Amino acid sequence: MGQRNPAIKFSREWAMPDLNTLSVAPIRKLVLRYMGSECKSIDPFARDCELATVTNDLNSDTKAMHHMRATDFLDMMLEQEDYNSFDLAILDPPYSATQIKRSYESIGLNPTQEDTQYGRFHSECKTRLAKLIRVGGHCITCGWNSSGIGKKYGFEIVEILLVCSGSAHNDYIITVDKKVEDMSALFTNGATE
Repeated sequence: MGQRNPAIKFSREWAMPDLNTLSVAPIRKLVLRYMGSECKSIDPFARDCELATVTNDLNSDTKAMHHMRATDFLDMMLEQEDYNSFDLAILDPPYSATQIKRSYESIGLNPTQEDTQYGRFHSECKTRLAKLIRVGGHCITCGWNSSGIGKKYGFEIVEILLVCSGSAHNDYIITVDKKVEDMSALFTNGATE
């Protein structure tokens, strides 16, 4: 494995919560800092956020460019793009099985048991995104934990932002991982291995 960064930048901010995570000021500021002006970026759960160059959201009433299940969208991108072609990925999926269920039901779909298996769903998205991000690129993961995209995919955590929105709300935990090694060869026999 590549050289590991012993120092993780950590910060804590306070901000009002928002259904659109990337509209929360400190989170948006962090994403823009990693994005840069020539950044090729991807967001499979974009809702109405137009920061990334390629966006997707299951809900067709959003501003996203594509409206597919995230795994189907990422499979499509793997067919259209070279591996290691994106500088940045934003991974802001529903944070729990309950949120997944609500997302589907809000657009008139019934989620399957497979759809609401949060760990499996999250892992399948990470496997696909890891192939699309170039070595030296970043993945910004939003959620209620700091797992990020993961070491097994060749990434290391470089920054964590904790955003508190008051005692009635869970904190946003934003994890920034940098791809330090291409591990795609370990996952070549299918997108979800």
